[in-house]
Amino acid sequence: MRKLLLTVLTIASFTFAHAQQGVQYTAFMFNKLAFNPAYAGSHECPCLSAIHRSQWIAFPGAPNSQSANFHMPFLNNRVGFGLNLQRDQIGPTNSYWANMSYAYRVPFKKGKLSIGLSASMRSYNVDFTQSTAINPNDVAVMNGNYNKILPNLGAGIYYLHDKFYAGISVPYVVKNDLSFSQIVGNSDFGIEEPHYYGMFGLKLGNDKIAVKPAAMVKYVNDSPLDLDLHTSVIFYNTVGVGGTYRMGGFDFSGGDSFDMLVHLNFNKFKIGGSYDMSLSEVREFSSGTFEVFLEYCMKQSDNKLTNPRFFF
Repeated sequence: MRKLLLTVLTIASFTFAHAQQGVQYTAFMFNKLAFNPAYAGSHECPCLSAIHRSQWIAFPGAPNSQSANFHMPFLNNRVGFGLNLQRDQIGPTNSYWANMSYAYRVPFKKGKLSIGLSASMRSYNVDFTQSTAINPNDVAVMNGNYNKILPNLGAGIYYLHDKFYAGISVPYVVKNDLSFSQIVGNSDFGIEEPHYYGMFGLKLGNDKIAVKPAAMVKYVNDSPLDLDLHTSVIFYNTVGVGGTYRMGGFDFSGGDSFDMLVHLNFNKFKIGGSYDMSLSEVREFSSGTFEVFLEYCMKQSDNKLTNPRFFF
């Protein structure tokens, strides 16, 4: 049964031209550069971060993703530069991204508005030897290992205040052709669709205890709208415990997952992890999803950051 379901999901990923293709992270609030180039430089000091996601544990061929980021400000924090490296594997497909971001930051009385642009290069590989066609004559399932290099562009806007943040972005706007075979009559087979993201976060409370809701909405043409609703409780700006409800999945009546997240903040370090409990039909074939993430910011001991650490 698992092998059959994996085969169906794999073939579906090749067949539906407008399926959602972007990488998904539960700890999106700690990995914003992967979604919005305008976030570059928002820490106001050089920062390194990394995140690993293993989705649908024990599910053969399930998604497995990693992301590594570096970003820093220039010119009195008016300009930000960022570099994001990503890997995503699902079934026989394997993708590597290198994404460079530029942000111009406009200061306001109580916040900063950033306008960002990005340029990326993606290595997209499909090893058809790992797949089995249900229909032996299916031209979408080929023989051998194939690879494509796909350039892309993106843009975003990000506003950061002491008490909240908000951003919208389209990190991939070019409709690249992901197919390796030509099917007569199908000009949009295997198209890389633009991805639209919106994010929002708010801080309520004080330095002893704070409640911090956050949300991310994701949309791809002809795909269901995805929405992550998150709330964390932060104790003394050090320990954070939260939960996320994710809409979507095969059955919208119950949503896609409920996620738990824990993180620790130190002077220059942040470390945390999350666990997703599937609510969709996938729960019958997997043991959930986990993520781990860490961050190091190279601020000086006497350098007071203008933004609360939660928003980093």
